[in-house]
Amino acid sequence: MQLLLDLRGYSYIPDAAYLEIQAAVTRIVEIAAAAGYPLRADCMGTHPDSAPRVTSLEPTAAICGTPDITLHVYGTGFSATSVILFNGTPEPTAFVSPTELTTGVQPSLATVSVTVPVTVVGASTSVDFTFAAPPAPPGRAAVPPKGAA
Repeated sequence: MQLLLDLRGYSYIPDAAYLEIQAAVTRIVEIAAAAGYPLRADCMGTHPDSAPRVTSLEPTAAICGTPDITLHVYGTGFSATSVILFNGTPEPTAFVSPTELTTGVQPSLATVSVTVPVTVVGASTSVDFTFAAPPAPPGRAAVPPKGAA
């Protein structure tokens, strides 16, 4: 039995299709090995466009001291094992789809205005998230002294 799958002639294969092809080849290799027919799979490398990319966030900012929020990270190439890095720190990450991940953000703990990068492990792109200072409390209106015009 010979199985030859050569994708080098294609200029672009969408990430989702490439991942499906890679999963199918992996499964074929496993089945053949279990049946006593070892196969060699040379196409098990990483698709050049499959590295995750972060393109946007929702929301992009929060006010210091406000309640905790869910941060939606949008991009491409996400998987169930993707991990969001918030200012370089790995965060508990929920996989929603290959284009969306979520994590919790705690503006309730923030005390100063700061902008931090948000990315995903393995990505070469990041998007900034800003913790903004709360607005200054409204001042009291000046009351002119009695007799002043």
